[in-house]
Amino acid sequence: MSARTVHRALGALAFGLAACAAPALAGELKSWSSIRKDITGAVVADIAFHSPNPWLVMGGATYKLADLSLDIGNAAIDRQDRWYGAEMILADKDARRLKKIQATGGDLNGPEANEIKQQLRDRQYTITLPQRSPYGYTAAVIVGNLPYAVAKVGIDKAIEKAFGFALDKIGLFSLVERYLPFPKAVNWAMNYGGPL
Repeated sequence: MSARTVHRALGALAFGLAACAAPALAGELKSWSSIRKDITGAVVADIAFHSPNPWLVMGGATYKLADLSLDIGNAAIDRQDRWYGAEMILADKDARRLKKIQATGGDLNGPEANEIKQQLRDRQYTITLPQRSPYGYTAAVIVGNLPYAVAKVGIDKAIEKAFGFALDKIGLFSLVERYLPFPKAVNWAMNYGGPL
């Protein structure tokens, strides 16, 4: 693998992370230390993945699989958290309706109040359902939100690849290669232990 390929991979990764870290796409921004750790892990895994040593290839593939699994789990849990927020807003609305019925002197055992109480019971049951799972909360949330999480991660990865491809086509990587020095340590790693 040439130094140019590594530069392209690093550039695509950096711009992909920047695009996915934008608040409009991913919510909150990631910390610099987290981004640096992700980039370092991805670069080391890519180098290992393209190595002629089968053990290094297996290690790189394992890292990529674990990273993908982490992304899917995070997407599922984020969706579950947003759903909890929406459910709590609806429960608050139902509770206010019950208080209004009580404040106006209405019957708390009437048909409207009973319907609201049943909605609150149903909502409480669905909110606590993952906590009663025999597999644990996290596993239940991931399995429950798996189609959404896989689709979101797949779309995010496709956007990263498309963004990197577009930047490659407009020649941004050649500018990066021309003006940013390539570290000796990476050259050494790319040559599989050649001289520094």
